[in-house]
Amino acid sequence: MIKLFVADDEELIRQGIRNCIENHLDIYSICGEAPDGEMALPLIQELKPDILIADVRMPFIDGLALSAVVKKTMSWIHIIILSGHDEFEYAQKAVSIGVDAYILKPVNSEKLLKTLEEVTLHIEQERMAYLNIEETLKRSKLEKTIIWEHFLSRLVTGKVPISEVIDFANAQKINIIAKEYVVCRIELPHLNEGDLTKIRLLVDKLFEKQEDIIWFVKGADRFVFIIKGEKDETIRETAYETAQTLRHQFKLYLSLDVSVGIGSLTDRIGELPGSYQDACSVMHGIRLKNNCIVGFDDIKNRQRSLCMDFSSNMSLEEKLRYATKEDLPQIVEKYFCDFNDTSIDSVLYRYYLLMDLMATVSRLSKEKLGVSLDITPQKLLALSESWMECVAYAQRFLEEMMEQQYIYQSAPYSREIQRAKEYINQNYSEPSISLHTVAYEVGFSPNHFSTVFSQETGETFIEYLTQKRLAAAKELLLNTSKKTSDIAFEAGYSDPHYFSYVFKKNVGKSPKEFRQDI
Repeated sequence: MIKLFVADDEELIRQGIRNCIENHLDIYSICGEAPDGEMALPLIQELKPDILIADVRMPFIDGLALSAVVKKTMSWIHIIILSGHDEFEYAQKAVSIGVDAYILKPVNSEKLLKTLEEVTLHIEQERMAYLNIEETLKRSKLEKTIIWEHFLSRLVTGKVPISEVIDFANAQKINIIAKEYVVCRIELPHLNEGDLTKIRLLVDKLFEKQEDIIWFVKGADRFVFIIKGEKDETIRETAYETAQTLRHQFKLYLSLDVSVGIGSLTDRIGELPGSYQDACSVMHGIRLKNNCIVGFDDIKNRQRSLCMDFSSNMSLEEKLRYATKEDLPQIVEKYFCDFNDTSIDSVLYRYYLLMDLMATVSRLSKEKLGVSLDITPQKLLALSESWMECVAYAQRFLEEMMEQQYIYQSAPYSREIQRAKEYINQNYSEPSISLHTVAYEVGFSPNHFSTVFSQETGETFIEYLTQKRLAAAKELLLNTSKKTSDIAFEAGYSDPHYFSYVFKKNVGKSPKEFRQDI
């Protein structure tokens, strides 16, 4: 399935593209739309389409400026420009950016489908080229590559003097000097040389024009990349952006699901081994979810949580929010033993303790998964007959809830994610809300926030926002007689036609059909 993103300020054009692919949904799907380049960019970063169709003239950020940013940060995306102006200057700039096709308006279905077929063929040819091992070997200059990789491997493990680093980099015509660095590591399955060469060719094409990224294959099971630059914030953002790009491309072209560890920042070449070791500690030092991106700062945040004194007077909810399974006995003991003998002898008091415990876990479950627990008072009352049975049940219950993901297991950014959800819940009706605005609200860079949000919630920011908006729209459709266009605006969609498209795509019915079926 080829994912399309459409950026055009004319609803008629966007509707025409939707109609054009309606009979080709087995090949193409529109994953997102935007009326201008400014709104399009964060959506493209989140949705990662295969093809961008953009109007050359749009408000705020035009199609060519949008294309230039997309090609720089997400080079795998293929671009089709639509233009009402047959001007050589526009076409020339489009070619210099790397746009795949330049179509003059008016665009009919036949012309657009033919162009889509040509770009899709190009995508498939690229994919086949990556998988063609003989061609790969010819193009990779393997001997030179292996010498460079051996040098970089020694560099990040601290086996190269600084003077030798600079001399070797100069000989390779690579500028390695910068104010700040961060080393990142990707875990690979144990691959043969042919598969490693495919990775080299893929990454070489991705980053051939990016001087701030130095990468190499280390051994048969590691891929390492170094981000260099001038500012901490820029380097962190580039690290998460690069990690997301590599995960996407490894999955698309090589069917590899990988995890990425982002090391600590350093301002010295001689301290690159420390950053690399921190990236390694990210991969091995904690129990990570499979196939994720985690930074060393995330680990430090988690370690602060793990160092909490669970015997302190923190609330039960705060303790459970940051607890691991090993912390549960201490939490349970503290929870049940802070009472006098009179309280212990009271069946009713023990019942209230258990009920409060269940209600706390239910709140955490609602916060994390959106579901509340079904609490059965009769069962709790029976368990409260025995103090020992009451405590033992609480221990078993918490362990089971943790295993089933109902409570946090030391999620390092649970508070920030909850704040982001609350901000979305309060502002989903604003059409201007975006990944960038919410990231700014919680103090994250957009790429870091996107990564953390999807890993902690199990869904992307766009998916969460869309479901929130659609839930509000359903409520209005069911309980009011407002026009669909008014409901679209109240749900956060400035374009009623696009609202109807999204609603039908997700619900399976148009808003009108949904209301009629009540």
